[in-house]
Amino acid sequence: MIEASHAYNQSIAGVRHGILDLWQPEPDVAVVALEVEYRRHDGRTLRLPCRNIFRFREGLDLAPVFEQP
Repeated sequence: MIEASHAYNQSIAGVRHGILDLWQPEPDVAVVALEVEYRRHDGRTLRLPCRNIFRFREGLDLAPVFEQP
């Protein structure tokens, strides 16, 4: 898995995710429409549509993500 992740990261110059739309059909579910832009090493870009479904759990504490070192 680590080798595959490293190979992927080396194969592109950059990636960007742009949120196009967001639906929250239930309090603990979010559906996000995205456009993913891959920047290649030759300078060209490829844009692909994407949809992600997020399910939130009670008790998830995001505070550590925002703590200052």
